[in-house]
Amino acid sequence: MANQLGKLTQDVLSLRALEFIKKQFPALGAIGHDLAPTPVNYGATVTARIPVVPAVANYSTTTGYEAGDAVTVDVPVKIDKHIHVSVNFGEQEISGTDRNLVDEQLEVATYALGKKILADAGALITPGNYAKNVEATVANTGRDTFTALRKTLTGAPAIGRYALVNTDVFEALSNDQRIISVEFAREQPDYHAGVIRNVAGFDQIIEWPDLPPANKLTGFAGVKSALVFAARVPKDPALLVPGLNIPGTIGVFTDPASGLSLMSRYFYDIKLGKLQMTLTLMYGVAKGNADFGARLVEPTDG
Repeated sequence: MANQLGKLTQDVLSLRALEFIKKQFPALGAIGHDLAPTPVNYGATVTARIPVVPAVANYSTTTGYEAGDAVTVDVPVKIDKHIHVSVNFGEQEISGTDRNLVDEQLEVATYALGKKILADAGALITPGNYAKNVEATVANTGRDTFTALRKTLTGAPAIGRYALVNTDVFEALSNDQRIISVEFAREQPDYHAGVIRNVAGFDQIIEWPDLPPANKLTGFAGVKSALVFAARVPKDPALLVPGLNIPGTIGVFTDPASGLSLMSRYFYDIKLGKLQMTLTLMYGVAKGNADFGARLVEPTDG
């Protein structure tokens, strides 16, 4: 029996891809982000507006509950990266199995996209961009390290603080009884997702296996306005020419929780007998408020 590629609709496949990105890369939800399903011109600069804590006002018997403007930190982000994952399925591959080959490729394709976005964000975590740092050897990294990072971030908003750490640091934290005990963590750490919550004032400490190791970097701590990425989708060519007959299907699908959107494209070449699947998005990364971010680094020699 031939493989039934129509078992899963395009929207179900794409939403599953978005859910996979969110679960595999919690760091993308921790850093500041401005996400929208709308198209954008490649190379355009969008303003990422990161909410901050508003001011508290006294009630007035004259003006009552007088409202102020919502408070945000504006970070300009240039949309200068356009990435995709595209794979082909040959006619004999499709006809030679009962497996849904498209469905099987979704997780690895979306994993590649998420990994690339984080790599570009990580490239910004340099001494030139973030001067604040805390030194600690991996062997001595523990709860004390994060109380020091917390102190370094004095002045940054107290809510939404996160830390991204490499695998060695995460292992050290996982063995720190002060962190993994219910008394300190208030809940069991989610080692499967690579997240430890509520430690030393940090909402999340997230394992980042691909954290760039340059400059002895082992981790990065901050709030949403310290490091930002913005993402949009390419333009649908059918919007440029009404009634354009595109030999394939194009869809934009948005994760309702995170707001992240992907464009999916499916095309079948009837002459070559090949089905192509493409997942794509456009994005940019930017340094935000450098005072609200700090690097965790190994001590320099000597």
